[in-house]
Amino acid sequence: MPALRTSAQVRWSDMDALGHVHNAAFLQYFELGRAAMVLSLLDVPHHSTASLVVRRHEIDYLRPLIYRPEPVAVDTWVDRVGTTSFTLAGQVREPEGEVVYARIATVLVAVDTGTGAAVTIGDPIRRALAGYLADDVA
Repeated sequence: MPALRTSAQVRWSDMDALGHVHNAAFLQYFELGRAAMVLSLLDVPHHSTASLVVRRHEIDYLRPLIYRPEPVAVDTWVDRVGTTSFTLAGQVREPEGEVVYARIATVLVAVDTGTGAAVTIGDPIRRALAGYLADDVA
């Protein structure tokens, strides 16, 4: 899987009353990976009149994540590229080993910044996204 790996520091404030990381904190961890991927695409020619907006998140929480000082790994990859949208997938996991805490799929839509209408994803961006397309996702 050609994933972009980042890391997220588990913060004390991420904990809930039950002693594990609150589900909403995972969105912030995944945002770190998504932002890193989008920033990597900024070197690709794009239209300054277009932007990306999140359309949907779908998260599977696989096991509790308990506070610890070591960061967790956040892997992000492209699952699908459509005409006006693409889906990023990701997982929060142990940096080493097979333990995965959560998986996500996020749909992003390219929109015209003036009208908010969906616009076609250009070929340069499409080619850059293809570099992160998943071959075999566990």
